[in-house]
Amino acid sequence: MKNVLAALRCCLLACFMPFMGMAQGFVCAGLTTVPTAGCGNAGGTLIATGENLTQVQNRLLPIGATINGVRVVDNNTLVPLFPYLPGYALVGVRGAIKFGEKSEVFVDFENIFDKSYRGISWGIDGAGRGVTVRYRYEF
Repeated sequence: MKNVLAALRCCLLACFMPFMGMAQGFVCAGLTTVPTAGCGNAGGTLIATGENLTQVQNRLLPIGATINGVRVVDNNTLVPLFPYLPGYALVGVRGAIKFGEKSEVFVDFENIFDKSYRGISWGIDGAGRGVTVRYRYEF
């Protein structure tokens, strides 16, 4: 299954570098134009590599290359970051014990092996190992 929500195109890099990149400390200042519509043109340098926006775009999404099964034909080509969603399995145990007619304890132990996983549209990882204990008393 293709993950169409996690994708990259050159104009997204142009948005990232002057705004999120500088805010997160990945890019040093150098915004050359203020965007009036869309992202505008980004200046600045990616700190880790010393590259400017054009160099980053050409390295990550070179025109004519095929990346994850998609041929990059121009700066608007949408390339999926992940060509498929890997499968996963989780192991959990649930149970309840009654104490008399009115009292009950419920225990739920989820993701016992602490497996990392993510759904196709979540944007964040699923919960790690967890235990839930509930007590119920009926009046």
